[in-house]
Amino acid sequence: MAPSAASQSIELWGDNDAPDQPLDAPSNDAQDILFEMETARSRSGSNFSMQSINFTATVPPLTASALTKDFKTEYQLRGRQKDKLETWDQFQHLSHVPPPVLGENEEPWKPFKSHKNAEFTLIAVEAKISQAHIDRLLALLKKTAVGNANVTFRNDAELRSTCDSAAEELTPVEKHDIKFEYKKEEIPAKNVFWKLTHGSDPHDTLSFDQLHFNHGGIFGRHILPELQKILKHVSKQRKSPGILSQFNNQFAQMPRWRDLNHFSGAVNTSFSDGNKFQDMLKQILFAAQNILMPDESPVGYALLQLTASYLKLDSWISLDVHTDAAIKAGEIELVKFNLLLDHYINIAEQSDVPDIKTDWDFPKAHYFKHTFEDIRNKGTSRNYSTQPNKGIHSYLKHHI
Repeated sequence: MAPSAASQSIELWGDNDAPDQPLDAPSNDAQDILFEMETARSRSGSNFSMQSINFTATVPPLTASALTKDFKTEYQLRGRQKDKLETWDQFQHLSHVPPPVLGENEEPWKPFKSHKNAEFTLIAVEAKISQAHIDRLLALLKKTAVGNANVTFRNDAELRSTCDSAAEELTPVEKHDIKFEYKKEEIPAKNVFWKLTHGSDPHDTLSFDQLHFNHGGIFGRHILPELQKILKHVSKQRKSPGILSQFNNQFAQMPRWRDLNHFSGAVNTSFSDGNKFQDMLKQILFAAQNILMPDESPVGYALLQLTASYLKLDSWISLDVHTDAAIKAGEIELVKFNLLLDHYINIAEQSDVPDIKTDWDFPKAHYFKHTFEDIRNKGTSRNYSTQPNKGIHSYLKHHI
């Protein structure tokens, strides 16, 4: 293809500030540029002709090297480096050289003077050695290096074995009983109970604790274990393991309520805190009432009757505000509870349930009779119960 008139008028300046010299033929890059411009004009349908362009000295000079060097790097003034133009290959391979990867022998431990210095520092930091111990250890290493000391330990096991052998060389401690003859006069010791008012009864200081006497006591340690025994016996007697699953499922289907613990079952529950036992008591009758029927399990039904009375009695005791009528109703329910307990014991003695409890004469059951007496004399049970603010008990136990 013959060069156009426009291409013949292009003048290029040399790289070494030589006088301007016209080129007989443009370089390959110039030909590509002109060809693209001609193609763009023909596609657009414009009458604009390349021949109308007059490339004179007013056009910014393009050097031969500038046509191919497309990347310019400018440095900051403080860098004191000249700007440079680069081709793509030069810019890619020279201007962005990746940082060298240190080999095994290129001193990666710097600024430490040696690799062993860095290793010693790592050991000292991991072992949390004090300054005094580091100085002593370094002094020992220096003595060992010059031959003035010799450390023969090879590992920790050898060190411990040597220490154990050295401990056996110490004189063992011997205990001797020394007899001392006291004086004829008794050593004066004050009894704190002497300060109490004459005729006072220390038992009056005891109060009914609903959390440990009721929830974690009578129900959690006595009623619930007996109910579990009876359920397992009925399941075995009927040869129907599904009874236990039915009891657990009915427990799990209890509606959820705010501040009420939810349980997936209670057949195998053996330990929990008093608050959870209290919530379990509120739900256990609904889970067992259609399983322990009077005809199929008389002892189980009697225990449910006792549990229902116990739940009412616990409700009367837990009131924050008591009236004479409420206290009287609670005392009536207490009498009913004792009658149902005697009835249950009589049926349990005739039952074939293995290891069923028939002796209910224990302190927590006995103290029930003093419950409403305490309420009359000392006020509501909340005043002397450990249930309020129970969450802070563990903190007080460890910090006071």
